[in-house]
Amino acid sequence: MAGEVDLMLRHSADFLELFSVVAVAWRWLAQAAAAKEALGRGATPDAPFYEGKLSAAQYWFAVEVPRVPLLAHLCRTGEDSYARMHPDSF
Repeated sequence: MAGEVDLMLRHSADFLELFSVVAVAWRWLAQAAAAKEALGRGATPDAPFYEGKLSAAQYWFAVEVPRVPLLAHLCRTGEDSYARMHPDSF
């Protein structure tokens, strides 16, 4: 994109979304590890809480994280089909 601000900003929302998905995944990974460790110590009254953490982490990794490669591709390639449309096209 060679420093062209308009081109670089076209996928700024995709970049922010990509970063947020990865940041949240990192936090879920830490929480899942702590939950797994707590459950490994034996049955406690808090077991349902920890199992909920594991389920939520599993959801994030199964549903949200797979979007990262597409978002990265859009940012890298600068796909611009939407930006080439003229207002008269509508």
